[in-house]
Amino acid sequence: MQKKVSFQERTTDEIFSFKKEGQKEVQVYQYNVERGNFYTIEEMKQFILGEQHADSYHRSTFTKISAVAVGSVAGYFMADGGGVIAASPIVYSTVMMIPKVHLQRNNYNGDLRNIAPYRAGYSRVSKGKRFLNNLAYSAIGMIDSFVLFEYTDASL
Repeated sequence: MQKKVSFQERTTDEIFSFKKEGQKEVQVYQYNVERGNFYTIEEMKQFILGEQHADSYHRSTFTKISAVAVGSVAGYFMADGGGVIAASPIVYSTVMMIPKVHLQRNNYNGDLRNIAPYRAGYSRVSKGKRFLNNLAYSAIGMIDSFVLFEYTDASL
């Protein structure tokens, strides 16, 4: 029985390298400042590694807790008749994009934490994760709080 193979069409601008089973890796990325490829091949490997580490290991517990708190306060005011407060999860998530991302130490990034391309890749992914987490957690806090205060207000 033959193994099913899935194909996706991509431009070479989106691919660093690819490898077919049983063959050597083919490097597509080329250092070319005129095309916008400002990193050398080694630097781009570090950038991609930073992105992968941020995706796998970056956690922002404090911002999640504060997002739930902000959302809960917004839900309370919404239940009390303040409809404009419904925008607070979006506003909070946007404001939380301002603080600098702190690289979190893990077993794989000890020496890499001081390398600029690694930091840039890590920062790019972790900022996106922070925004989406803040948006989700503040929305959850707002909805839960709204339902709680509407339910308790209706039962009184």
